[in-house]
Amino acid sequence: MKTFKKLFFVAILSSLLACSGNNNESKDSSDSLTTPSDTSAKADTTAKVSVAPVEVKDPAEDLNLVFKDIITTMKAQGDLSKLNKYIDPKTGMYHVYTVGDFNRSYDKYDKLEQIDGDEANGPGPDSYANFRDQLAKIDTAKLSLNYDLTKADECKMKKKGTFAITIEKPITLLSDCYNQLLQVTGEDPDNKQAARLKKAESKITQKIIINLFDNSNANGAEVFYFSCIDKKWYLQAIDLTDCGGDNE
Repeated sequence: MKTFKKLFFVAILSSLLACSGNNNESKDSSDSLTTPSDTSAKADTTAKVSVAPVEVKDPAEDLNLVFKDIITTMKAQGDLSKLNKYIDPKTGMYHVYTVGDFNRSYDKYDKLEQIDGDEANGPGPDSYANFRDQLAKIDTAKLSLNYDLTKADECKMKKKGTFAITIEKPITLLSDCYNQLLQVTGEDPDNKQAARLKKAESKITQKIIINLFDNSNANGAEVFYFSCIDKKWYLQAIDLTDCGGDNE
Protein backbone atom coordinates (compact mmCIF):
# COMPACT_ATOMS: atom_id res chain seq x y z
CA MET A 1 0.00 0.00 0.00
CA LYS A 2 2.88 2.40 0.82
CA THR A 3 4.51 1.61 -2.51
CA PHE A 4 1.26 2.30 -4.38
CA LYS A 5 0.81 5.67 -2.61
CA LYS A 6 4.39 6.64 -3.39
CA LEU A 7 3.96 5.80 -7.07
CA PHE A 8 0.63 7.63 -7.16
CA PHE A 9 2.35 10.76 -5.77
CA VAL A 10 5.13 10.47 -8.35
CA ALA A 11 2.55 10.28 -11.13
CA ILE A 12 0.74 13.39 -9.84
CA LEU A 13 3.99 15.36 -9.41
CA SER A 14 5.18 14.39 -12.88
CA SER A 15 1.97 15.62 -14.46
CA LEU A 16 2.28 18.94 -12.62
CA LEU A 17 5.83 19.42 -13.85
CA ALA A 18 4.93 18.76 -17.48
CA CYS A 19 5.27 21.78 -19.70
CA SER A 20 1.75 22.66 -20.90
CA GLY A 21 2.75 24.92 -23.78
CA ASN A 22 0.91 27.96 -22.38
CA ASN A 23 2.42 31.19 -21.10
CA ASN A 24 1.30 34.32 -19.29
CA GLU A 25 -0.11 35.71 -22.52
CA SER A 26 -2.73 32.95 -22.48
CA LYS A 27 -2.69 31.12 -19.16
CA ASP A 28 -4.84 28.40 -17.69
CA SER A 29 -4.75 26.26 -14.57
CA SER A 30 -2.57 23.62 -16.20
CA ASP A 31 0.47 25.91 -15.66
CA SER A 32 0.25 25.60 -11.91
CA LEU A 33 2.49 23.33 -9.86
CA THR A 34 -0.08 23.38 -7.05
CA THR A 35 -1.55 20.00 -6.18
CA PRO A 36 -5.23 19.75 -7.26
CA SER A 37 -7.57 20.57 -4.38
CA ASP A 38 -9.74 17.49 -4.84
CA THR A 39 -7.81 14.77 -3.01
CA SER A 40 -10.83 12.94 -1.67
CA ALA A 41 -10.61 10.10 -4.18
CA LYS A 42 -8.89 7.03 -2.73
CA ALA A 43 -6.98 4.33 -4.54
CA ASP A 44 -8.72 1.02 -5.13
CA THR A 45 -6.77 -1.25 -2.79
CA THR A 46 -8.40 -4.32 -4.31
CA ALA A 47 -6.88 -3.67 -7.72
CA LYS A 48 -4.54 -6.41 -8.91
CA VAL A 49 -2.88 -4.41 -11.70
CA SER A 50 0.67 -3.32 -10.88
CA VAL A 51 1.63 0.32 -11.35
CA ALA A 52 4.87 1.06 -13.18
CA PRO A 53 6.98 4.12 -12.35
CA VAL A 54 6.36 7.14 -14.51
CA GLU A 55 8.77 7.27 -17.45
CA VAL A 56 9.83 10.67 -18.67
CA LYS A 57 10.11 10.27 -22.43
CA ASP A 58 11.23 13.82 -23.21
CA PRO A 59 13.48 15.54 -20.61
CA ALA A 60 12.82 18.91 -22.26
CA GLU A 61 9.19 18.69 -21.08
CA ASP A 62 10.16 18.27 -17.42
CA LEU A 63 11.24 21.41 -15.56
CA ASN A 64 13.03 19.39 -12.90
CA LEU A 65 15.25 17.62 -15.44
CA VAL A 66 15.84 20.77 -17.49
CA PHE A 67 16.97 22.73 -14.44
CA LYS A 68 19.12 19.85 -13.24
CA ASP A 69 20.84 19.63 -16.62
CA ILE A 70 21.56 23.37 -16.63
CA ILE A 71 22.67 23.79 -13.03
CA THR A 72 24.88 20.71 -12.84
CA THR A 73 26.62 21.69 -16.09
CA MET A 74 27.26 25.16 -14.70
CA LYS A 75 28.44 23.71 -11.40
CA ALA A 76 30.91 21.40 -13.13
CA GLN A 77 32.02 24.25 -15.45
CA GLY A 78 31.05 22.03 -18.32
CA ASP A 79 30.33 22.82 -21.96
CA LEU A 80 27.49 25.36 -21.89
CA SER A 81 26.94 25.01 -25.65
CA LYS A 82 25.24 21.68 -24.91
CA LEU A 83 22.52 23.66 -23.13
CA ASN A 84 21.57 25.82 -26.11
CA LYS A 85 18.56 23.55 -26.67
CA TYR A 86 17.08 25.35 -23.64
CA ILE A 87 17.46 28.82 -25.20
CA ASP A 88 14.47 30.08 -27.18
CA PRO A 89 15.90 31.05 -30.60
CA LYS A 90 13.23 33.75 -31.00
CA THR A 91 13.91 35.64 -27.76
CA GLY A 92 17.33 34.49 -26.54
CA MET A 93 18.30 34.50 -22.86
CA TYR A 94 18.81 37.55 -20.64
CA HIS A 95 21.36 37.95 -17.86
CA VAL A 96 20.46 40.65 -15.32
CA TYR A 97 23.20 41.94 -13.04
CA THR A 98 24.14 44.83 -10.74
CA VAL A 99 26.08 47.85 -11.99
CA GLY A 100 27.68 49.89 -9.23
CA ASP A 101 25.87 49.93 -5.91
CA PHE A 102 22.25 50.27 -6.99
CA ASN A 103 21.64 50.12 -10.72
CA ARG A 104 20.86 47.05 -12.79
CA SER A 105 21.75 46.21 -16.36
CA TYR A 106 21.27 43.26 -18.68
CA ASP A 107 22.91 41.36 -21.51
CA LYS A 108 21.15 39.24 -24.12
CA TYR A 109 22.68 35.96 -25.27
CA ASP A 110 21.61 33.82 -28.20
CA LYS A 111 23.97 31.07 -27.06
CA LEU A 112 24.48 30.21 -23.41
CA GLU A 113 28.26 29.69 -23.68
CA GLN A 114 28.61 33.42 -24.41
CA ILE A 115 28.00 34.13 -20.73
CA ASP A 116 31.24 32.29 -19.94
CA GLY A 117 33.35 34.48 -22.23
CA ASP A 118 35.77 33.40 -24.93
CA GLU A 119 39.18 34.22 -26.39
CA ALA A 120 37.78 36.76 -28.84
CA ASN A 121 35.64 38.72 -26.36
CA GLY A 122 37.49 38.05 -23.13
CA PRO A 123 36.05 36.71 -19.87
CA GLY A 124 32.36 36.67 -19.13
CA PRO A 125 30.62 39.00 -16.66
CA ASP A 126 31.89 39.01 -13.09
CA SER A 127 28.41 38.26 -11.73
CA TYR A 128 28.25 34.94 -13.56
CA ALA A 129 31.86 34.05 -12.72
CA ASN A 130 31.13 34.66 -9.02
CA PHE A 131 27.91 32.66 -9.22
CA ARG A 132 29.69 29.77 -10.95
CA ASP A 133 32.51 29.76 -8.35
CA GLN A 134 30.06 29.73 -5.44
CA LEU A 135 27.96 27.08 -7.13
CA ALA A 136 31.00 24.78 -7.35
CA LYS A 137 31.19 24.73 -3.54
CA ILE A 138 27.56 23.71 -3.02
CA ASP A 139 26.48 20.13 -2.40
CA THR A 140 24.59 18.98 -5.50
CA ALA A 141 21.82 17.55 -3.31
CA LYS A 142 20.94 21.08 -2.17
CA LEU A 143 20.11 22.02 -5.76
CA SER A 144 17.16 19.62 -5.88
CA LEU A 145 13.91 21.50 -6.43
CA ASN A 146 11.50 22.08 -3.56
CA TYR A 147 7.82 22.88 -4.13
CA ASP A 148 6.70 23.83 -0.62
CA LEU A 149 6.56 27.58 -1.33
CA THR A 150 3.80 29.11 -3.47
CA LYS A 151 5.17 32.64 -3.08
CA ALA A 152 8.55 34.04 -2.08
CA ASP A 153 10.34 37.38 -2.01
CA GLU A 154 13.86 36.58 -3.16
CA CYS A 155 15.03 39.85 -1.57
CA LYS A 156 14.04 38.66 1.89
CA MET A 157 14.68 34.93 1.72
CA LYS A 158 15.54 33.32 5.05
CA LYS A 159 14.81 29.72 4.21
CA LYS A 160 17.76 28.01 2.54
CA GLY A 161 17.22 25.81 -0.47
CA THR A 162 16.24 25.72 -4.14
CA PHE A 163 12.59 26.52 -4.77
CA ALA A 164 10.40 26.25 -7.88
CA ILE A 165 7.52 28.72 -7.90
CA THR A 166 4.74 29.25 -10.42
CA ILE A 167 4.36 32.84 -11.60
CA GLU A 168 0.67 33.60 -11.74
CA LYS A 169 0.85 37.06 -13.34
CA PRO A 170 3.07 38.74 -15.94
CA ILE A 171 6.29 40.16 -14.55
CA THR A 172 8.26 43.25 -15.58
CA LEU A 173 11.78 42.11 -14.73
CA LEU A 174 13.39 43.19 -18.02
CA SER A 175 11.18 46.23 -18.67
CA ASP A 176 11.94 47.64 -15.22
CA CYS A 177 15.65 47.13 -15.78
CA TYR A 178 15.48 48.89 -19.16
CA ASN A 179 13.51 51.84 -17.76
CA GLN A 180 16.03 52.22 -14.95
CA LEU A 181 18.87 52.33 -17.46
CA LEU A 182 17.06 55.05 -19.42
CA GLN A 183 16.76 57.13 -16.28
CA VAL A 184 20.47 56.78 -15.58
CA THR A 185 21.68 57.45 -19.14
CA GLY A 186 19.05 60.01 -20.10
CA GLU A 187 18.57 58.31 -23.47
CA ASP A 188 15.27 58.25 -25.33
CA PRO A 189 13.43 54.92 -25.22
CA ASP A 190 13.76 52.52 -28.13
CA ASN A 191 10.23 51.25 -28.71
CA LYS A 192 11.42 48.17 -30.60
CA GLN A 193 13.80 47.21 -27.81
CA ALA A 194 11.12 47.78 -25.20
CA ALA A 195 8.76 45.53 -27.17
CA ARG A 196 11.38 42.77 -27.42
CA LEU A 197 11.91 42.83 -23.66
CA LYS A 198 8.19 42.82 -22.94
CA LYS A 199 7.69 39.87 -25.28
CA ALA A 200 10.45 37.87 -23.58
CA GLU A 201 9.26 38.51 -20.02
CA SER A 202 5.60 37.86 -20.94
CA LYS A 203 6.46 34.23 -21.67
CA ILE A 204 7.86 33.52 -18.19
CA THR A 205 5.72 31.15 -16.13
CA GLN A 206 8.15 29.66 -13.59
CA LYS A 207 10.98 30.92 -11.46
CA ILE A 208 13.55 28.96 -9.50
CA ILE A 209 15.04 30.69 -6.48
CA ILE A 210 18.49 29.53 -5.39
CA ASN A 211 19.11 30.65 -1.81
CA LEU A 212 22.21 28.71 -0.80
CA PHE A 213 25.16 31.08 -0.75
CA ASP A 214 26.50 32.75 2.39
CA ASN A 215 27.60 36.06 0.92
CA SER A 216 27.56 39.20 3.02
CA ASN A 217 27.55 41.34 -0.14
CA ALA A 218 24.32 39.86 -1.46
CA ASN A 219 20.93 40.94 -0.16
CA GLY A 220 18.89 38.28 -1.93
CA ALA A 221 18.86 34.98 -3.72
CA GLU A 222 19.67 34.17 -7.34
CA VAL A 223 16.74 33.53 -9.67
CA PHE A 224 16.35 31.49 -12.87
CA TYR A 225 13.28 32.29 -14.98
CA PHE A 226 11.72 29.74 -17.33
CA SER A 227 9.13 29.90 -20.08
CA CYS A 228 7.02 27.11 -21.51
CA ILE A 229 6.73 27.34 -25.31
CA ASP A 230 5.29 24.60 -27.51
CA LYS A 231 5.52 22.11 -24.64
CA LYS A 232 9.21 22.77 -24.02
CA TRP A 233 10.95 24.58 -21.19
CA TYR A 234 13.31 27.44 -22.04
CA LEU A 235 15.66 29.43 -19.81
CA GLN A 236 14.40 32.97 -20.34
CA ALA A 237 16.48 34.96 -17.84
CA ILE A 238 19.00 34.67 -15.02
CA ASP A 239 18.89 37.34 -12.32
CA LEU A 240 22.23 37.55 -10.51
CA THR A 241 21.72 41.01 -9.01
CA ASP A 242 22.11 41.66 -5.29
CA CYS A 243 18.38 41.14 -5.11
CA GLY A 244 16.08 39.47 -7.62
CA GLY A 245 13.84 41.61 -9.74
CA ASP A 246 10.47 39.89 -9.37
CA ASN A 247 8.96 39.96 -5.89
CA GLU A 248 5.60 38.26 -5.83
